[in-house]
Amino acid sequence: MAILVVLAMLLYNRLARARNRTSAAWGDVDAELRRRADLVPELNEAVAAYAVHERSVIDAAAQARNAAISAEPDLRSGEEQRLGSAIGGVVGIAEAYPALKASERFAQLSEQLSKSEDRIALARLVYNDTVQTYNAAIEQVPASLFAGALGFRRRALFDFADGRR
Repeated sequence: MAILVVLAMLLYNRLARARNRTSAAWGDVDAELRRRADLVPELNEAVAAYAVHERSVIDAAAQARNAAISAEPDLRSGEEQRLGSAIGGVVGIAEAYPALKASERFAQLSEQLSKSEDRIALARLVYNDTVQTYNAAIEQVPASLFAGALGFRRRALFDFADGRR
């Protein structure tokens, strides 16, 4: 009987570690997404100074940012996709305004956005790998016999609907 208790404790601890790693990996993704979202007001301000007639694009980016940072985790990927598209729209304005495109501030923001996208991609890759490991752990026997009763639930991968990596 003591052996069964020890095995149950070991199983629970293994699943708890996997769940905690998954939560930590999501924290990294969330931090990178927030860092990108924090660039939007600066980007909007820089573009607005040059592109007065493009207010609807700038407003759409601000709305997409607010929706993304307040979205529940289940809806986050869709809102992040919308934010990415809105940021692309704001950055695309620079093509019509050579002075904006040549400004040092806009160049710095574009560089920061590019680096942010790279960090998001890496954090998302780590998160998805961690989730796959966690999901496999709770689906394997003997853990699958007890995982649900112990409160371990499958986690969803964080994918962008448009297939971005």
